Amino acid sequence: MFSPICGRTSTNTGSAICCAFLASHHGAGDTMGRRARQAVLWKGATMAWDEEVAERLREGLMGVPEVSERRMFGGICFMIRGNMACVASGRGGAFFRVGKAREAEALALPGTARMVMGGAEKAGFIHVDRGTLEEEDIFDGLMRLCLSFVEPMPAK
Repeated sequence: MFSPICGRTSTNTGSAICCAFLASHHGAGDTMGRRARQAVLWKGATMAWDEEVAERLREGLMGVPEVSERRMFGGICFMIRGNMACVASGRGGAFFRVGKAREAEALALPGTARMVMGGAEKAGFIHVDRGTLEEEDIFDGLMRLCLSFVEPMPAK
């Protein structure tokens, strides 16, 4: 059964019922609020990443050619010609790929830390929380470092 609310096709009627339930409580179709629409996913689960963080990253990448988005790491990953650039993390905040050579420069910015995944720190990846992303100078600095590392990479 196709659900126009979450756009999924399923033979599991529970999923369609859940989507229909959420639609009846949040409005339906075009009248459904943006936040409610974003929250309605498969089996009524909430979105794994913060859409406002993802939108902030989209704005920072505006004008950069060949940007694509892919669900990855429990969040939404922004790729430039197939190379990972930055991610709206499913654990909150975002991380930027700046490379090992520029990592010290990125870590000198307030509110930044090495990304931790699977209990281990990942060199070359910088994590920031949502509040830090709202600081223009920090966001611009991280995006500049990220783009200077990823843009020269060959396409995958």
